[in-house]
Amino acid sequence: MVTEAMQPHKNQSTISPGAARRFAAVLCLAVMTLSVTAFGQSRETLGEGDSVRITVFQNPDLTTETRISERGSITFPLIGEIAIAGLTPAGAEARIAGQLIEGKFVLKPQVSLNVIRVRSRAMARPRKWISMSRPCTARET
Repeated sequence: MVTEAMQPHKNQSTISPGAARRFAAVLCLAVMTLSVTAFGQSRETLGEGDSVRITVFQNPDLTTETRISERGSITFPLIGEIAIAGLTPAGAEARIAGQLIEGKFVLKPQVSLNVIRVRSRAMARPRKWISMSRPCTARET
């Protein structure tokens, strides 16, 4: 039994099955692309030499732009020195938020960390060095 609520209204437009499939395919592709990009970024770890900008929602005086030191730490207002090297940006946000809560500086901090410049992974790629004890061939250059 078909009720009136189940029937389309006369002025409603219907979408063809082909158009609906194309829309669903484009939507799935967009979601997968964004997910892969976000997943890849979230797995990157912070390292010495990276420059970061840290903000705490509704606390503009805590906004900090700094470089991670050789010891893997930064100096943050109210907290002091805090180690963040080896953490993901999300992990560093959680560590800073935890320190703000522990020190009773901010009750429910919403910390955001953005990487401004990456320097820690600049030399992480393997390099092929050529021995200069003999002349090099065209294949080695």
